[in-house]
Amino acid sequence: RDGVRITSAPPVLSGVAGSSQSSPSFQLNVEAPAGVQWQPSSSQPWLQPPAGTRTGNLSLTVTADTSILPPGQSTATLTVTNVADPTDTATLLVTASLSAPVLTTTLSQITLGGETGLEMAPVSLGFALGTGTNAYPWTLATTPAGSWLRVSSAAGTVASPTVTVDVDANRSQLAPGIYTGHLLLQVTVNNVGVVRTIPVELRLEANRLLVSDLGVAFSSFPSRQVLTRTLTVRNTRGETGIPWQATSSAPWLAATLSGNTGDPLDLTANPTGLGPGQYLATVTVSSS
Repeated sequence: RDGVRITSAPPVLSGVAGSSQSSPSFQLNVEAPAGVQWQPSSSQPWLQPPAGTRTGNLSLTVTADTSILPPGQSTATLTVTNVADPTDTATLLVTASLSAPVLTTTLSQITLGGETGLEMAPVSLGFALGTGTNAYPWTLATTPAGSWLRVSSAAGTVASPTVTVDVDANRSQLAPGIYTGHLLLQVTVNNVGVVRTIPVELRLEANRLLVSDLGVAFSSFPSRQVLTRTLTVRNTRGETGIPWQATSSAPWLAATLSGNTGDPLDLTANPTGLGPGQYLATVTVSSS
């Protein structure tokens, strides 16, 4: 027919939703009678042909900004209109088929406490989003909510560079045992959530006092004496500053009355008034 025509086949564009690298282009081939001026337009903001009026047969490069589209399929219509006769038009359906961006994490599951249940250090979790330089908001929720599971940051933005958060546990109110929970990591890309669930296990050993030796010996002879010993009080979690108290079961044996984990426990035997023989005493170390 006479009038403007589009001779290009309907294109199907592809890419990753939200990616800075998702700007595919294609050629729009238009035929028009000699001297006829025409103008292209689009039905959607993500598909914008070059502005301006053209004349006769021409091929234009059209670029689509699919980074603003959600995952899935989106369509837009290009229209070419005869400037002198607005009823003289041609249209082309453009389809964009976008995959969801990949949310990667450095760990697929997290174990706190280590194999022994005595490790206190937090575990670092890194994650990145395959959207190039385009960053999107993320949230990190813990389940059970408001319980022992803790994260150093619960929200922010992420792109291809890795974001790192520390995952830890509040052990203060927990009995020894194994606890399970999970992290729910969600990134919102163009109003669509990309989600990863990461299981978390906490292994917790009992917090016990430890003394550097379980037994000591003293001696008193006319030629020599060993009447003092210095031990160290620790706890299984390696924490300092935990208060302890010590008591001796015998009047001849004196012990440091109190201290904090990491402090010395001095034991002193006094043989005055004791006859020859062996004497036994027990020192009890306890903590509130």
